[in-house]
Amino acid sequence: MKGTDHYVVALFFVLSLVFVGPILKGLYMYGILDWDQHFFYHAVPRATIIEHHQFPLWNPYHCGGNILLANPQSSFLSPTFIFVLLFDVIPGLKVRILIQYMIGLYGMYILARSLGMTTNGSLLSSSVFMLNGAYASNIVVGHTTFLPVVYIPWAFHYLLRGIEDIRYIPLSSIVLSIMIFEGGVFPFVFTCLFMGAFSFFKALQLKKIAPAGAFVLVLFLTFLLASIKFLPLIEFTSMNPLSRDVGRGYTVEILVNALTNPDLNTVDLNLKVSDDQVNYWIEYYAYVGALPLILGIFGACVMLGSRWPLLLTTVLFLILSFGSNETLDLWGMIHPLPILSSFQVPSRCMMMVVFSLALYSGWALSWLEGYGAHMLVTWGVLVFVIMDLVLVNGALFELGFIRYPPAILGRRSDTLVQWKGWGHYDYFLMNKGLVNCYERTHLPIRALPAQDEQYRGEVYYNGSIGRPEVISITPNELRYRVSVDRPTRLVVNQNYDPGWYSTGHDVVSHDGLISIDLDPDDEIVTLSYLPRSFLLGQLLSFLGLVLAALVYYDRLPNGGLVLASNGRLNDGM
Repeated sequence: MKGTDHYVVALFFVLSLVFVGPILKGLYMYGILDWDQHFFYHAVPRATIIEHHQFPLWNPYHCGGNILLANPQSSFLSPTFIFVLLFDVIPGLKVRILIQYMIGLYGMYILARSLGMTTNGSLLSSSVFMLNGAYASNIVVGHTTFLPVVYIPWAFHYLLRGIEDIRYIPLSSIVLSIMIFEGGVFPFVFTCLFMGAFSFFKALQLKKIAPAGAFVLVLFLTFLLASIKFLPLIEFTSMNPLSRDVGRGYTVEILVNALTNPDLNTVDLNLKVSDDQVNYWIEYYAYVGALPLILGIFGACVMLGSRWPLLLTTVLFLILSFGSNETLDLWGMIHPLPILSSFQVPSRCMMMVVFSLALYSGWALSWLEGYGAHMLVTWGVLVFVIMDLVLVNGALFELGFIRYPPAILGRRSDTLVQWKGWGHYDYFLMNKGLVNCYERTHLPIRALPAQDEQYRGEVYYNGSIGRPEVISITPNELRYRVSVDRPTRLVVNQNYDPGWYSTGHDVVSHDGLISIDLDPDDEIVTLSYLPRSFLLGQLLSFLGLVLAALVYYDRLPNGGLVLASNGRLNDGM
């Protein structure tokens, strides 16, 4: 890190602290709306690791028993999960938000500087990209799956470097893998689509295959590196497909209000700015302010000649963000594709448009400086934009964590009990799993809550008297002492998944519940959850690490793979 970069990092730390500071005032204060769900998503793997010393594969508390690693929103594989492990769930997530703001600010700064922007232009790009309203509003309401947006500039930066030097390709793949490990399905998919479209247009511009080849290699390495999660996710979605309607996004009226109206910085779900608004306002809000918008448009015009691949890619994503509201419905065309068919909110494509807008606004300020704009003018523009974004979007964090921790609703159960209620995190703390769940990514729910009149217990014999004795219950392993006088089926009150197995017995589905058939000779039975897709994913991820190391250290046979294009990085966009 250069000496000047130390000052930049210090500046970004202060800026991040000021921006998200309100959430740190009460480290254990609860968040609003979806935070309960996402506290829960982090609490279960934390307990699985710390209390049970197991790899988080199964979540017995979710939807009557549900996949954990294969859940697209699980994030325990992320390096930033260390803060949750160290500081507990709520404080750890708040520290993680602070750190990730710094990661995003610095990543955008590094990208901007590598593209030839001045220091002020780079700082402007960083501020517009990270302090915009879309990112802040989604974090405030608990959408932790948006946190990986901070890695977009890093992935793009290493792709650009990789076009000229293949050794940077693994770095882009590692960044994309981290996005998946953090549960960022939306950011990951949109970033890949953006990078793919840009690489295609860049290949046309250069009349060389290098940009497209670099992107394909990035995707291939990413798949290998992230296979430990990709394969269980693919296996689950293939057996439990999830598709949604095509969806409507922005209109011109909504877009203008979303980008420029500072009075709409609210988490009020009932706010409607137009009769065409079909989703909650937080799905549209993306305030950057009028000045960065003007600078961005100006920068796009100034840089049009050499950087039309980026502009064309941005236009495509702008059209996608309108969804089915536009005559040219690109969203409807790509929606049937795998993964995309489960997406319903095209306005989330705006994250990539804001990314480009931030770059173009930085280029505009750099251009003005290069053509003799007075230092006071450029500094004034930078300071004004930062202050405006902090005052408008930073105010959202005053609204996010305002709930006092509730009193526990009842005594903590000695063993896991399936329940019906609301508040995943609170019931988890009481050792109760909920059979009713907000999330749509789940197994068919067959487990019964203890309040149900047909409830027979968390484990029981079907066809024999008596009751199994619980030896131990952990997320990935269930042990029981059994005693039956004739062949009998043991049934566990959790949803069945093919990843369950038991030595000496076949684990089968009993009306959608986990079960095994017992013989009179059986005394102790153990049921374990270990999907084959996880084992294969481990192997492929290891192979990916080896291949990434060979590429990075230029140790491929026959002199390696040459993708380099002629031209300097400053002209690479």
